[in-house]
Amino acid sequence: MNKRYIIIPIAMLVMLAASASPVMAVSCGDVNCDDMVAVGDLGLLDLKLSLGATLDSEWAGDVNCDDMVTVGDLGLLDLKLSLGATLNCCDDDNVLEYSVTIIEDYSDSLFLGDLTRGQESYDALVEYIRDNAHWTERFHEVDDSVDEPDFGTSNSGYQGLDGADFHYHFGHGYDDWGTEICLHDWAPGPNIADVRAQDVEYKWDEDNEWTIIHSCVVLDDWEDWKHALKYSHAVMGFETDVYMHEAVINNFLVYAIYGDYTVYDAYYWGTKIGFNDPNIIAVAIFDNEEQKNNDHLWGHGVVMPDEYPDDGDYWYYSWTCED
Repeated sequence: MNKRYIIIPIAMLVMLAASASPVMAVSCGDVNCDDMVAVGDLGLLDLKLSLGATLDSEWAGDVNCDDMVTVGDLGLLDLKLSLGATLNCCDDDNVLEYSVTIIEDYSDSLFLGDLTRGQESYDALVEYIRDNAHWTERFHEVDDSVDEPDFGTSNSGYQGLDGADFHYHFGHGYDDWGTEICLHDWAPGPNIADVRAQDVEYKWDEDNEWTIIHSCVVLDDWEDWKHALKYSHAVMGFETDVYMHEAVINNFLVYAIYGDYTVYDAYYWGTKIGFNDPNIIAVAIFDNEEQKNNDHLWGHGVVMPDEYPDDGDYWYYSWTCED
């Protein structure tokens, strides 16, 4: 089998963006500070710009987070409103956070072998989302410190990944009477050291917008896993076996942060370019098609509002990972 992993360097995307801008913890688009984003904000921003106002870069008029307030922000705010983003378009808690779970050491399991490239995946994630985009790390759990609550299995107390805007998981997946994320001491059988779809059903309803599960076969049961998305926007992963390599998270973040691609396009092209194997099938499940078509990582374009109330409909697509 011809295996190829392609990690996209920043230099290849210079034509897509001049630089990665820090993400300000401001209410992007709430120009009149009334905790809503509506036509009144558009009118006020237009008025201020027409009068030649000199505006602070951290002011809420910096809709595209490029440290300037210009007609570009006016156009983006107009687009947000035309897409129906009439509610608060900002991160739920006004702090941009990511979380990570990585399991490489499966020596406590009699059935699974150890993995490699998890640390490299974490290093790639940190370089782009923390060091360049200036997000905050909410938690980073590894190996035997990773447990079920880290995946948002509780609706009270510790919320795990549901407390961060973006979550990345690296580890084994398995199909054992239903697909599951395998913990460090996994064993076959009913709900033993694993996270199954029913464990997170209708529970991702806090701060989380996007989750990537870099594991074999987990999203093969996408009809079950889609129910995790109560108010979360998307879960992405694979429905087949997949190579464990940092190309997945590296390419996704380069496209999303340096190229300002939508979350969907960043994952689609990141997996397409990252692997040269038609046997690998990637999956994206979005809560609705508007989020699939328009969601960007915070600070890199439009983010659609959470679907409220949750209507029970979902958008699913899969593709083969060959360029």
